Amino acid sequence: MHNRRSSVFCQDRTRIAPRAIIAGAFAMFVSAASAVAAQSFFVRVGGNDDASGLSAEQAFATVQRGINALADPGDTLIVGPGRYPEALDIGADAGENAIDGTVDQPCLILADPSGALTGEAPGQVVIDGENEHNFGLRVHGRHHWRVDGLEFRGQKRYGVAAKMSQGLEIRNCVIEGPTHFAVLGYRCRDMRLEGNRILRDRESGHCVYVWVEQGQLDVVGNDFSLRDNAYLSTPFKDGARKRREHGLEAGAVFPYGVVAVGYGGKRVDINFEGNTGSDCYLGMFAYGIGEESSLTMRSNTLTGCYYPLYVYGFKSPRVVIDGNVLTDSFFGPSGYGAEAKITRTVVHNIARPGRFSGASVNLEAFVGDPLFADARAGDFTPGSPEVMAALTEDVSEDLAEKPRPQAPQGSLLADLRQRLEEEAVVTQAPDADPDDH
Repeated sequence: MHNRRSSVFCQDRTRIAPRAIIAGAFAMFVSAASAVAAQSFFVRVGGNDDASGLSAEQAFATVQRGINALADPGDTLIVGPGRYPEALDIGADAGENAIDGTVDQPCLILADPSGALTGEAPGQVVIDGENEHNFGLRVHGRHHWRVDGLEFRGQKRYGVAAKMSQGLEIRNCVIEGPTHFAVLGYRCRDMRLEGNRILRDRESGHCVYVWVEQGQLDVVGNDFSLRDNAYLSTPFKDGARKRREHGLEAGAVFPYGVVAVGYGGKRVDINFEGNTGSDCYLGMFAYGIGEESSLTMRSNTLTGCYYPLYVYGFKSPRVVIDGNVLTDSFFGPSGYGAEAKITRTVVHNIARPGRFSGASVNLEAFVGDPLFADARAGDFTPGSPEVMAALTEDVSEDLAEKPRPQAPQGSLLADLRQRLEEEAVVTQAPDADPDDH
């Protein structure tokens, strides 16, 4: 029996998931669900919450009504284009009776921006907080839910907030950065954030903070970079640390990009891969405790940060930093790891070598301009053949048939070898128990 909880714990863009991906995701889940006779429910603007919800013609009017209608693992809720002025609950308040999915058959909320599944004209699928609701989606104590393709805009505190949930997946969503956190996970297990775009400006709050107690946290392919004239407009790359140095309006924060804390279980595996971010005090930070835990940061691109990449593996023997691009920032890769491996790292325009200490550090780095295609528009594709070669695991030569680049003697990253024992700077994670807000 689930207990009722009433407390709040706690720009236009190109659609991340194109029509083909959405249709494929729908087909995949319908196919899997059909094995146990799972059902699909529909929501449309102009629907009726007294209808059955079992077809586009009998669609519900609100997303919350659809969430409450899901009765079995594998059930799918398809949400048509339009604006839904709601705050969604799974496991609390209006959604206190929401069910759990399973590992093999998660409950799915699937946006249909193409309108192909709901019979609507194409358009964004927006959960609108109207600057009144504190959150867009709150998941409390429910397990194995997947949310795909929704846009969360106009929330006051959190876009998505989860507490004590397992197997939650947030994919291909757009989250307009509110004042606190775009995504907050508190004491969760086995969580995945993939392909999301966090819309920010210079006054936005933090992007992602997750405390994972046990299992795996995957943060893959997300984008939290500033765009246009806001790109590289913050003073973090120049070493600003105090609020008065920030040059922002009163109340502005030093934003965190992605912060993950693995604490509470014997094994927690944290994986950051393929993310892009800019203009944060702390770009990506992972803190792991546990002799069987691992911390991996691979193929991320971070620019305009004070600490673009910081890893602290306390009693975590496996710390891997591989294939990252760090540019226009104050420090290079930093942190602590008993056996840290820093490989194929590209740095450019970094003011100071990273602060990294550990018993054994294997360093392979390259100093060079990645020549991003169009960073202000969010295209961080490297245009440098040397950098591409440095980031390609199985390539020994670049496109000019020269040896794959390594850090030359006296370069910024080579200097890091002489400073490995420098005292690590550990950033205090925020007090993020959502029930305290």
